[in-house]
Amino acid sequence: MTKTRIGDADFLASAAEKAILREAKSGNPLAIQKLFVSYQRLFCYAWQKYHPADLSLHDWLSNMYQLLYQVVLHYDDQQNASFGHYLYRSLENFAGVVVIGLPVFWIVKKLDQSAND
Repeated sequence: MTKTRIGDADFLASAAEKAILREAKSGNPLAIQKLFVSYQRLFCYAWQKYHPADLSLHDWLSNMYQLLYQVVLHYDDQQNASFGHYLYRSLENFAGVVVIGLPVFWIVKKLDQSAND
């Protein structure tokens, strides 16, 4: 198991997480929920860091659930980046867009476009 530290979050790449990722990619809602719980600390950290004025923590976490699902669908485990690192970078991109006021559906649309390119 390898451990990487980015900011205030720890990301563990393990065989168990890879199995959960495969399940989540196939649409299993319990696997997505497990990932959400695993990375909830990261989502709260990002909310504190970027603290979008017009979003409550509850709304932020709802958006993070949608973002997590999109990241799971677009993540390729053959890349050099671990899932945690990929999620962290996607979250930073998302937070930057939210701070300047673009809606979540715009981000999802951009993720879909980049997957098709």
